[in-house]
Amino acid sequence: QTFDYGIAINWGVAEFAGWDVLQQQMSYCAWELARLRDTAALAVVNTAIPTNHILSHTGSMAKAPVDHVIKESAAIGFPVKFAIVNPGDLMDMQGWTWTMPTISFSVADQLVNQLYYGNYGGVQWFASPNATSGTIYFGGLPEQTGWHVTKGTGRTDSDVDIVVGEDRHTVRDPLHAWYIGNSGLNLWRINVI
Repeated sequence: QTFDYGIAINWGVAEFAGWDVLQQQMSYCAWELARLRDTAALAVVNTAIPTNHILSHTGSMAKAPVDHVIKESAAIGFPVKFAIVNPGDLMDMQGWTWTMPTISFSVADQLVNQLYYGNYGGVQWFASPNATSGTIYFGGLPEQTGWHVTKGTGRTDSDVDIVVGEDRHTVRDPLHAWYIGNSGLNLWRINVI
């Protein structure tokens, strides 16, 4: 499928705010396109996860189910290598006993500000504001999990509405397709309910 998103800049706003407002609106546009892409990709991932690879945990984000996923995925020969978590869920992970004594401020800072931490359990951890709160997704190596294919090029179209007095810009993505291989054997999910 393809994705598009548009913005409209009122001439009065642009006159006083200048290029800063256009830059800000284009940033919002990029985030919205990323959210739309992530939503479509997530639907493919959720469909591909085997039902026996979906764990539910009551309470807060706990370490035991994570350890279970790491151990069981290795036992079947499809070890998880990547995890994605919502930044808000990182607070529930503060009390965990990691490979290090506890999750330190520098690790939390790295996860929140760089959206990446690669250590615990041989898993590379990524944080994304588009990730579902209360859920951790796990996967194997990208080349063993699936593919994100794009065809064509993106484009930006602009127009001027002289009656309303605004500039309009639309960003159109190329075509996107997602595919999951290996019957999703290296995909796991933990839901906190």
